[in-house]
Amino acid sequence: MNSEIKELELKIQSRMGRILLWGMLASAAIIIVGAVLYLNQFGSTAEHFTHFTASTQHLKTVGQIARGIREHSGGAIIEAGILLLVLFQYVRVIMSALMFARLRSWFFVGISGFILAVLIYGLFS
Repeated sequence: MNSEIKELELKIQSRMGRILLWGMLASAAIIIVGAVLYLNQFGSTAEHFTHFTASTQHLKTVGQIARGIREHSGGAIIEAGILLLVLFQYVRVIMSALMFARLRSWFFVGISGFILAVLIYGLFS
């Protein structure tokens, strides 16, 4: 019985690792594509550092990022890659909670739920 639990745990952890690896690679690829587009759009403009102007708030929501992607904005594509990278951390916590539930380790399911609640709170605050 104990060896079956260890085997199940290793199988789930291996699957989680592969999903997180592919998510990270996809995020990196999206960020690189966005960086190339951004440099293609703005790489030849000279910056003037004598007067600071704050950037606009045009990429604050998922809707604004999606609109920027439709307009082929390099900055929006970079933001989408970063958003994907952050979302995979939510996936990791959810998968951990599911793994602990399958192992019937309810204390760790509760801790995972608490961590997920903190992450969700941070997303909307």
